[in-house]
Amino acid sequence: TPGREPIRFIDMGNSQLRLAPLEKAVFILFLKNPEGLYFNRLSEHREQLQEIYMSVGHNLTLANLNNTLDDVTNPMENRLSEIVSKMRNKFSRQVGEEMAEHYAIDGQRGERKRIKLDRSLVVWSGTTYQAE
Repeated sequence: TPGREPIRFIDMGNSQLRLAPLEKAVFILFLKNPEGLYFNRLSEHREQLQEIYMSVGHNLTLANLNNTLDDVTNPMENRLSEIVSKMRNKFSRQVGEEMAEHYAIDGQRGERKRIKLDRSLVVWSGTTYQAE
């Protein structure tokens, strides 16, 4: 399945970062929205997140999919922040704290969170990643 391919980073010698399906889905959602997204309004992007998650997720039941998306898009839950924090740690371990700033989802509290990375440096599903 194309969506299950790893995300590769051209500027890191085409290396890949292993992300859990939900982490990958969140990362790709933020890549597709270069202007950034508000964590507390993620439910507005639930359909887009669902589409991505279904393409990367493994053996998802409809109930499992809906429960997971409910948790991630609910501003009263801390699930999205936990996912973003895990990804930041993975990037920090792979490229160091300073470089991780470009790959991680980041932003001021209450502001849009975004990924600073140049999208042309990301390859997923066989093509250089560009926002839609």
